[in-house]
Amino acid sequence: MSMPGPRIGAATGWQQFAADERAKGAETNQLWHQILAEGLPFLLERQAENEALGSNDACVYCYRPFGPNLGRNRLNRYYCDDCDTFIRTMPGQAELVLPTLVVDIRNSTGIEQSLGADWVRAIRRFRRDVGRTVQRHYGFVMNTAGDSLMAVFPPGFLPPSERGRTNAAAEAIAAAETLAARSPTEYVDGRLPYGTAVHATDMMLFSVRGDEDDDFFFDDDDDDDGAWMASPTEVSGPVSIDMAGEAIVVACVLSDAAAAGEALITEAADREAGKDVTEFVYEDKATKAAPVRIRHVRAEQSGSD
Repeated sequence: MSMPGPRIGAATGWQQFAADERAKGAETNQLWHQILAEGLPFLLERQAENEALGSNDACVYCYRPFGPNLGRNRLNRYYCDDCDTFIRTMPGQAELVLPTLVVDIRNSTGIEQSLGADWVRAIRRFRRDVGRTVQRHYGFVMNTAGDSLMAVFPPGFLPPSERGRTNAAAEAIAAAETLAARSPTEYVDGRLPYGTAVHATDMMLFSVRGDEDDDFFFDDDDDDDGAWMASPTEVSGPVSIDMAGEAIVVACVLSDAAAAGEALITEAADREAGKDVTEFVYEDKATKAAPVRIRHVRAEQSGSD
């Protein structure tokens, strides 16, 4: 009788995996890159098993359905509380081409002033609806800041059944097209208008930790030698995942320029998605990070989920 495999994402499973890989000489950052860019064989096997359960409400990483025995992570509702264990047992960083999507509400100040207390309800609906679209396209929400939402689509998160049919950049673009179709041109019936943008270039994902007795973001020591970056050893304080790079800067600028019901897709994102860029009309767009070429997707041109 064969023994069952480790509970994917549970502390013992990830700690054993980390120990085995380090014994082979693998560095933590190499493992991060493998997980985010390619996925892990043993995890992909479980992804296929869990995806076969057919749940529409499952963890974006291990695809186990949420329910009485599997809760959501308190920092990111698209992670299960088991998969967060991986971050705590193997903190690190990885640089890879990462499709990045940013959604920005149009006329947020004016709408907020007119709605008053109902603004909070409208924001919650906006984040819920956009977040669900992101999840269906195998991405996850990294941050919500006021009237915007940021998401990334790591290639390693694609389930095995989808590989060969699509890729991470194609899913990010599909999510943007869906969002363009769903955004109203102005506030109506609790629905906020927003613009969307997608870019894909080198980005860094990394874990940030704070000591249990220290402020999470600030340290009294001005001569900090980088201790704020997560160590590959045991982590005692709170841990979060953050990102840095050109893609997020460009996508933020473009989302701010996009009209309600419009998505701006960069040529770089289309190339990463494997699309024939000669099929599209691009225009040059200046951004703080770098000049880019973009195409417009408007509601009447886009599809829906």
